[in-house]
Order: sequence, then C-alpha cells, then structure tokens
Amino acid sequence: MICFPEFTCNSIFHSSLSRNRFINFFTRGISVFPFPFWLFALSLLQSIKECPWLAFFSLCAEQRFEEKEGIWRQLLIQLKKDPKIAIENALKKVFVELKKPQGSFSADSLSIYRWAEFCSSVEPGHPIVPLVWQKFFSLYLQRPVLDSTLPERGSLGLRFFSQSRANSQRRQMKSCLSAVVMKTQSQIGRQSRTSDDEDRGGGGGPQVEREREYLLNTLSFFQTLNLWLEEPRLHDASLYLPGLPQQYNSQRLATIFSPPEFCFWMEFVPVSEVKVRRAVLIDEWLQVESYQKTLASHTPKPPRDDAMTRIRKRLDKGKQPVAPPTLQVGPAPFEHLTEEIMLSQDSLLVFLKSDIQFVVQQASSHSTKANVLVTLDTQYMDGLPVLYSNQPRQFMVSVPCKRSSSRCAGPATIVFRYEEIELSPKWEQMLKVNRSEYEQLVASLSLPLSLDFCKAVVRMEHTVSELSRMAEQLPETERSKAVQSGVNLFYEILTSLNLDCRQFPPSCQFLTSCVQILGQEFIQKDPSQTVKILDCLIKQPSKADLLAPLFHPNNSPAHFLEMYSNVETVAREEGPNVAFSVLTKFNVQDWLDGYSSSLVDRSTFLHQIWRGILLCGPRPSLEFEILLEVKTSLHSPAIVICIQDGWLACPSLHLLA
Repeated sequence: MICFPEFTCNSIFHSSLSRNRFINFFTRGISVFPFPFWLFALSLLQSIKECPWLAFFSLCAEQRFEEKEGIWRQLLIQLKKDPKIAIENALKKVFVELKKPQGSFSADSLSIYRWAEFCSSVEPGHPIVPLVWQKFFSLYLQRPVLDSTLPERGSLGLRFFSQSRANSQRRQMKSCLSAVVMKTQSQIGRQSRTSDDEDRGGGGGPQVEREREYLLNTLSFFQTLNLWLEEPRLHDASLYLPGLPQQYNSQRLATIFSPPEFCFWMEFVPVSEVKVRRAVLIDEWLQVESYQKTLASHTPKPPRDDAMTRIRKRLDKGKQPVAPPTLQVGPAPFEHLTEEIMLSQDSLLVFLKSDIQFVVQQASSHSTKANVLVTLDTQYMDGLPVLYSNQPRQFMVSVPCKRSSSRCAGPATIVFRYEEIELSPKWEQMLKVNRSEYEQLVASLSLPLSLDFCKAVVRMEHTVSELSRMAEQLPETERSKAVQSGVNLFYEILTSLNLDCRQFPPSCQFLTSCVQILGQEFIQKDPSQTVKILDCLIKQPSKADLLAPLFHPNNSPAHFLEMYSNVETVAREEGPNVAFSVLTKFNVQDWLDGYSSSLVDRSTFLHQIWRGILLCGPRPSLEFEILLEVKTSLHSPAIVICIQDGWLACPSLHLLA
C-alpha cells in the first residue's frame, strides 16, 4: 500500500506547473535545532492533492519527531498547568525547559495544525482519508500525561482551536467531513442501484454484499468522526464514556484517549482500490523505464574522462586554495660545536665546562633545598611538644550562709587549684613561619627544570653522540684525536659526578648515561685506560657501579700483576664488597695462556693470592667468605697448574693445592 500511487510520470513530471509545485513541495520547510531539514520540507501541504501519500508519511515523520523530542508532551503539560496561557507562549517555555534552540519553530508548525490542514485539503474520495482523520483525532483528543504514567482526565484539543484563525480552519474541517459523508452516501446509492440491476439480471453475489457492508461501516465511521469534532463534552474531565450514546462509539474513543500503541484503523481503507492504483503506477513506471533504455541505446555516449581528470575539473570549479604560510625558521636553541673544537682536547673541555658546572650546580641547589626541608621538618617536630604547656591556675568561690544565724561568721571562701593548657605565642609564631618556609620550599622544588638546564643537557648529549660518530667514521689520524677528546670528557664528567648529583634524579640520570656511553666507546676499548680506571675505582669507591663494568684487566696483561696486587688494597681499605666486583674481572687462566709470563711473575702472582687468603683470616666474616670463595674457586686451578709445573716459590702453597 505504501507505494505513493499518485507519482505518475505523465501527471507530475511531464507537467511544468505540477513540476514547479513538486519542487516547492521539497524546498519549503522549517528549520529547527537538530531536526532534519527534509522532514519539514517533505511535509509541505501545498501538493496534497497531487501527492497525498508522500505528504501523509512526511507528516507522520514530523509527529514522531515532536513526540521523540518531548515537544508535544511538554506542551500539553504547560497547557494543563496554566489554563490561560497562549499556545505560542507555552511553546517558548517548552523549548526553554528542553534547553534547545527554538529557531523558526512556531505554533503553526505543530503537527495538530498540519494534520487539520491535511484533513481540509485531501479529496473526499481518496483512500487515505480515514487514516488522515485518525491521525488528527489522536492529537485532538489526546489526554496529557504528567508525572505519573497514567493520563489525566480531559483533553486539550479545543485549546488549539480557540483563536479566530483556528476556528475558521475547524469550520472548514467540518464542511470537508460533511463532504466525505455525502461522498460515501452517494457511493452507497450507486452501489445499491448497481446491486438491484445485478439482482434482476441474476448476477449478484457475496462480493457485492461485502462491498455494501464496507461502505455502510465507513459511513458510520465518518458520521462518528463528525460527532467527535462537534461535541465539546469529549474534552471534559468529568466525561463518562459508558454514558455516551451508541453513535459516539465509546470503545473506539477509549483507544484514542489512552492508546497502548498507535495502530491504524485499516478496516476503513479500501485496500483493493490501493492495489489497483499501485498496479497502474508500476505499469507506467516500467513503460517509462523501457522508453529511457531504448532512448539511451540510440544516443551515443560522450567519452568518459578518467578519474584524475574528473577530480581536477571539480577542483577547478571552486575557489583557488590559499597559498601556504611562509615557514618561519626560529633560532637554534644552542650553538653546535664544530669538528675542530671536538678534536681539540682543551677547546672541547673549555666549551663544555660551563654546561657541566651548571648541571652540577642545579644538583647542589636541589640538595641544599632538600637538606633545608629536612631541617624544617625536624624543627617543626621538635616544636610541637612545647607548643602547648600546662600552667597552674586557681580561682576562689565564696559560699554564703544558707540561713541567718548568729553562729555564721561570714561566707566561706573555697580556693580551687588546677592546671590549664596554654598556647605558647612564641612557638606558635615560629611554627607558622616554619610551615610558610616549608611550603615555599616545596613549591620551589616542584617547579619544572629550567630552559638553561635543558639546553646544557641537550648540548652535552649532542657532543657525546658526535664524538662517538667521529670515532667510528673518521680516518685513523683524526680518529685518535676524537678518542682522546672522548677520554678527557669521560674523566671530566666522572669527576663532576658527586654525591649531590647522585641525589638529584635529572643530573644523576644524565651524567650517569654520559659516563656509560663514553666509557663503552672510549675507555673499555682502550687497554691503556685499564690501570687508570682501577686507580679511579680505588680513589672513588662510591662510583664502583659505574667503573667496575669498564674494568677489564686482561686487556693489559703487562700490568696484570700490578692491578691484582691493588685489589688487596681495595679489600683492606674499602671492604670486600668493592674488591669482589673487581676481583671477578680477573681471568687468571686466560692470562696464563695468552701472556708469556716469567717465573718471577708467576711466583709473585702466587704470593699475592696467598696474601689475599691470609687477609681473610682463619675465621672470615660472611663478606670475606664470599671473597675467599672467589679466590679459591676461580684462581685455585691456576695455582694447581703452577705447582704441577714446578713453580714453587712458597712451600705453604702445597697446603692450598
């Protein structure tokens, strides 16, 4: 049924007047907040006589929109609360409560007025007439629903037709409904005459009876609608439906007042007539489609451009794009070091010394503030116990005589002594100042790193990266200069890495990473730096975690015994923990196999092992037990080899073997 039977090519599209109306039908509309434009545009009632089905479904969409957005429900609530408010003012309040822009949505845009106009404009004999009137009365007789889920008694349909303009429209609806009744009566008369002729000719049958029954039911339905339109008692709150006459069809009225779910009354729609119209429409559409295909087959098609050409043509139709803005190149955040400066040992340290000192200074400043913070907390905790003190107090109470008597010498005086808590003004002020300084210090420590600190870090990081690249890519003559610059920079940063830097995470993380990178690139690979690394480790045992991974004594076999003897000094002065990290780096077996040591060197090595074992003592502590285990497990196989080869310089070593 929903096929828009009126859309025939001959009647609409081939007529210029009808085509203009159809265009106006699609272009007129009312824009309202998020409501889609096409819904109001399609619901133009100007072309109802030509496109009633299209207008019907468009108005259904508008009504559904009002109900979904809550406009219709809130409007009925406003009219129910204020019996004297105008429709336009109530509609404004509705949009304020819904917090949505009203735009050009006026009272004339309400679905109840548009359905009323539809009822007045549709042809009386059209099959859609019963559905249009049903949609109108579903709004006209609808009862408002307030806070509860049950509808209120009494509808508000008459409020919408109280003005002069609405009254004239209501009178026009009455005349149109009367025309529908007269049209139905004339159909019944024609059907009666036709059935009489068929009865005389013997051609009557059940089909005629069913058609007559349908026309009588439809006539009764339209007469009932006429009563609903003229009866004001249907809007009264005291209406008693069972007391209405039979002509009012109270059962159908009940479905209008409180419908569980809207359902069209299809029993009053001539479905057979709609099917006939649909068949005619399909036949016309197929004829037009066949004609267009035939016409297209005889018409030569122009050559089609490729995709790129079509895209360019579409782009050329619009405005030319604005040229991109000029790129503004800002100044560099720091000056890059030249290759000459990097290869010059003195110039590189002079250039980077200020950056290293600035990073260290920031760490020292942070450490100083942290120490002050601890001091303030300590002072605050010391001041809390003396903030309050118990002070002795007393007061006297005079008790008079209860009765007049010559024996009473006068009122009795009672002295009460107690201790009262007292706030010390001096300590109160001191603690306030303490907390104020504390908060200022915390705020200062919470500030982000300065831009100068970031520049210094980036400049040093860039220098370290460039030195590593130059040491790999430059020729041998220039490479030695880059290696020496990297070595000098390593020791400069290592010397600057003090305890304050270790306590400040940004400085600690950056300087530690620089030491590790420079050490792996320039120190670990250079055998001449092995002895110097061990000396640094002995002088700065707090940096053993950074220096121990860089120490590889087997890279310098000529100084192997000298470095091994220094381990004893480390164990004696710094304890076995630092000595353990160093001692595990000595691979005695590789030294014996790869280095042509003399008998004196091997005997000296055995004496050093023996002195290390004696250092642990007869009953070593747990830490020295670990050191002793390293000596016996890692180095005793080499001792056995020495004894087997006859290198016996110490008789007591037989006991160890």
